Amino acid sequence: MSVTRAWMALVALSLASTAMATLGQGGWLVVVVLGLAWMKARVVLDVYLGLQEVPGWRRGFSWGLCAFMVALIGLSVLG
Repeated sequence: MSVTRAWMALVALSLASTAMATLGQGGWLVVVVLGLAWMKARVVLDVYLGLQEVPGWRRGFSWGLCAFMVALIGLSVLG
């Protein structure tokens, strides 16, 4: 993915996050917004930090990000 496409993806994901946030409060909305944030983090890590070129580091960052996001989603569901 090129930097321009990554930027467009980040803008689209940010607009989607904003649209979801304006819908109000609800347990499922938090999970959706966190999912969108997860996708944005993947784009930043892969394209801007260049992890798509280094599969080992990408896998490590993916596992760490996955653990963090699952913990956040779990906490939001419990709360």
